[in-house]
Amino acid sequence: HCHIDYGHNVLSNTDRRNHPVLIHCNKGKHRVGCMIGCLRKAQKWSMIFSFDEYQRFSGTKVRILDQQFIELFNIDTIAIDKRKQLADW
Repeated sequence: HCHIDYGHNVLSNTDRRNHPVLIHCNKGKHRVGCMIGCLRKAQKWSMIFSFDEYQRFSGTKVRILDQQFIELFNIDTIAIDKRKQLADW
């Protein structure tokens, strides 16, 4: 996974002008699961709820490394443009 790409994608989803958002992956559940997990982290969700959502949608394909990536993803290292119309969460 690339931290910079995920950061850019997470923040592009925080701009209300981009809503509604459809996130999908043609390879399966893991990239989307990580993306949503990082977005949930930006939304200040607890890790417990984020992991629960990830596990519900991943089913039998849960990856511990994906959860570790989400947990270690540092949203504070990504600059937020205050001029954007940020979502109210």
